[in-house]
Amino acid sequence: MDPGSTSRRPALEVGAVVLTALLQFVFYDLLPGRGIFLLTVVIAWVAYVVTSIRRRPEALRELGLAREGLASSAAAAGAIFFVGAGICFVVASRRGSVVVSPNMLWTALLYPVWGLLQQVLVQGVVVRHLSRALPRTVVVLVAGTLFGLVHLPHLALSGATAVLGVAFTIVFLRHRNVWALGLCHGWLGVLFYFWVLGRDPWWEMVSSL
Repeated sequence: MDPGSTSRRPALEVGAVVLTALLQFVFYDLLPGRGIFLLTVVIAWVAYVVTSIRRRPEALRELGLAREGLASSAAAAGAIFFVGAGICFVVASRRGSVVVSPNMLWTALLYPVWGLLQQVLVQGVVVRHLSRALPRTVVVLVAGTLFGLVHLPHLALSGATAVLGVAFTIVFLRHRNVWALGLCHGWLGVLFYFWVLGRDPWWEMVSSL
């Protein structure tokens, strides 16, 4: 392997994640094609992750996809989920927007895949690289800010994801595993969209294909 390419990998990977975040903003809020964008991003990044692991088996652990830290991370993610779900329920109850629909089921089955990929990109790539050069507090704030900025201009969603990003980053830096974080991310996203925002992300994605 070219030593130069190895030294450039962190910057290239972080840059690719930032570019993905910018494109998400464009396709979610400025241009049509949200469903196509999500499908393309998932396929492209999954292909990159699989290729990286085949070339460097240690990448499985680096990206937070190994077994190490799974149990402890799951316990922390579970606590975050129950707190977040409780907040969503209280807010929705006051607004009378607690709903249960078939689309919630489809979203709950598929959205964690997108949530897991986001955790791999933010935690396994950005946070991992930044934590080698910056203090932990700075890394946590940067990750939370990145999560929030991606969801602008929706202020409620941006604020909620920024807080979630901070919590997830603290858990990742301690346990170095993203599996449970991805599941928690996906399921909390379902509750927040349907109950708090009153939106149907499943319909929004399918209708944009």
